[in-house]
Amino acid sequence: MIRLGSVGSVGSVGSVEISIPDFRFPIPDSRFPIPHSRFPIPPIQ
Repeated sequence: MIRLGSVGSVGSVGSVEISIPDFRFPIPDSRFPIPHSRFPIPPIQ
């Protein structure tokens, strides 16, 4: 039973690691909309 508890603790740590990279995705995601806006600018002129 002690070993099972250790596995559960590891699972919690894994969830935290997933959240860390999850935040990095939204950072580059914002860069996509920036260049995307440049496309509509030239056609408007």
